[in-house]
Amino acid sequence: MEEGTAGRAPARGAFIGLAAAGAALAALCPPMLGLLVAARYESFVFAALVQSAIYAFAVWLVLRHRFDRRALLVIFLVAVVARAVALPAPATLSTDVSRYVWDGRVQAAGINPYRYVPADEHLKSLRDQAIYPNINRAEYAPTIYPPVAQMIFLGVTRLSETLTAMRLAMIGFEIVTVLALLALLRHDRAPLERVLIYAWHPLPIWEFAGTGHVDAAAIAFMTLVMLAVVRDRRVLAGLALAAGVLVKPFALIIAPVLWRRWDWRVPAAFAAALVA
Repeated sequence: MEEGTAGRAPARGAFIGLAAAGAALAALCPPMLGLLVAARYESFVFAALVQSAIYAFAVWLVLRHRFDRRALLVIFLVAVVARAVALPAPATLSTDVSRYVWDGRVQAAGINPYRYVPADEHLKSLRDQAIYPNINRAEYAPTIYPPVAQMIFLGVTRLSETLTAMRLAMIGFEIVTVLALLALLRHDRAPLERVLIYAWHPLPIWEFAGTGHVDAAAIAFMTLVMLAVVRDRRVLAGLALAAGVLVKPFALIIAPVLWRRWDWRVPAAFAAALVA
């Protein structure tokens, strides 16, 4: 009896530590949001470093200990709460999301988003006071975002031309990432709680939920590529890789590990999707 109790004690202690780390990580989000609203960026960076230290401790726990399903509930709850708090953040760290909404609006008007800079007189009728004034480099820089990113912008703005809608879409892509990571962990027979390594990372919390960067979509496609490969769906892997690259080109970094000698399914599917 004593031996069994002793065997459970470390797991119980690790779970308490994980829950405490999650509570601290989530509790830091409201004051960090307040710092952004007040434009106190140096203080925000310091708080982000503290949040990162808490995150590192949580990662150490999930790599060192085994947990039951309660840990997954804690992980998901903290991830959701942190993103919900970050969602209404002011667009001060980056105004890229305003360009996303603008590009979607331009496409909906039947205009090629690569043709004009936002300040061009041809687009004067599309200007408003909510989005247009916040577009960075509107006077001289055409959009830099590839076709699949543009498809995302168009799709989201047909539902709502707001920053919140675009940020919610990026959180949706994060959900895809988390589900794909869980499937990969199951495939490798690895502990599912290791999904925390992505779900609690402060950078996605503030960059995707808080800022709405489209990199969330590229990462989702990258994880789908890996999932397709381990399931030997190599054509799907090539298609997903092309989609990721046409959101953000950095997705191409995983291409070398997909190559198999004399197997042309991935590169053929990738090339065909890229051309299409």
